Amino acid sequence: MNRDLVDCEERVRTRALEVFEDENLVEGWLHSPIPALGGRVPIELVRSSMSECEEILAELVRIEHGIGA
Repeated sequence: MNRDLVDCEERVRTRALEVFEDENLVEGWLHSPIPALGGRVPIELVRSSMSECEEILAELVRIEHGIGA
């Protein structure tokens, strides 16, 4: 995995912890299919491309603000 994707994964994990406030919830969310992401698994998306990573960060903003898909 390239350095940008490693950095992005770290950003996503940090942001998810801010949103969920629980490591177990973060890990569960990152490794589960998410309906708002078309049933895709966030950790797989984060590790695939920067645009996918940005999509995950945007979804975390929506969750934080209570915006449904």
